[in-house]
Amino acid sequence: MQLKLINDFSTKKLKTGEENPDSGAAVASSAPVAASSTGAASAATEKTGLAHPDAIKEFVAQMREVESQWNTKSPEEKIAHFQELIDPKFDAIGVRAPTVKLMDPTGGRSGEFNSTEWSFGMTEAALGKPMAESAKTAYHETRHAEQYFMMAKHIAQTGIAPPPYKQIPDDVMAVAQTAPKLSGAEAKEAGEYHKSIFGTDAKKRNFVLTSLGIYSQAALMTKWQALTAAQKAHGVADETVKKYKADNQKLVDSGKWPDETQKQNGEVRKKARQEWDGALSAYNDMEQKFKETQAKYRALPEEEDAHAVGDAIMAALSSPSELHKA
Repeated sequence: MQLKLINDFSTKKLKTGEENPDSGAAVASSAPVAASSTGAASAATEKTGLAHPDAIKEFVAQMREVESQWNTKSPEEKIAHFQELIDPKFDAIGVRAPTVKLMDPTGGRSGEFNSTEWSFGMTEAALGKPMAESAKTAYHETRHAEQYFMMAKHIAQTGIAPPPYKQIPDDVMAVAQTAPKLSGAEAKEAGEYHKSIFGTDAKKRNFVLTSLGIYSQAALMTKWQALTAAQKAHGVADETVKKYKADNQKLVDSGKWPDETQKQNGEVRKKARQEWDGALSAYNDMEQKFKETQAKYRALPEEEDAHAVGDAIMAALSSPSELHKA
């Protein structure tokens, strides 16, 4: 399993994605901590392309135009709308836009960009959320595609080797060969993304991505379910001890209490308590590793950037619009 994850992430299908905070954590504290709107805006101000404040404002305005009809649209119509919005943005920089499509909900992701296929998917659950959240996911994944084109230009303009296994499609690399020179700010960003994904930090990144599969929301939920089952089993065992005592202690000579049945009941309760303690320890350990892994994941340059712009979109669309002020 670990080897398969490494292969998927570091060779054949290099993907980036946005976690689904509703897919596993049973308690609020287990969900990844989102960046504040202030922090997101600050990060976006220092960035270029789709992370620039003007680009974010434009996308927010475009989403506002369909706000009153958004909840009446089908998942397919929402996908088509996002495609319609992002196509011109990539036409403007001279490269084809990623294809937007529905994706399978397995894996605990709201959305996922696949660089090899030059596409990103969104789940029906993600599309069914409030417009601000759906737009956040769409913009997050769109930004990943732009990051990869920036890296393609960085590769072309610095003369370094392209990544193996066509992790950036040939036609995208071809466009990058004749694309305008990166500005200083763009070159800095592209260099950071390349270092993280394909360069000297790639092994560290792959380790983080592998850890995501191990310390996942699904794994955390499994530990939570085991914990609640152990707690319930202890409750049943404890109630058995109490009920048997109430029904039988007066019927047994004081020197012979607890009787053999009650001793067995006590042993069952003791074992149930040990299993409950073990399940609690296992859950706490998994929760800690889950949080640490999520923090490391969101600290990756490409994810920190995509989360910042996505959070900025959500913050802007979550504020009251003229539609709701009327």
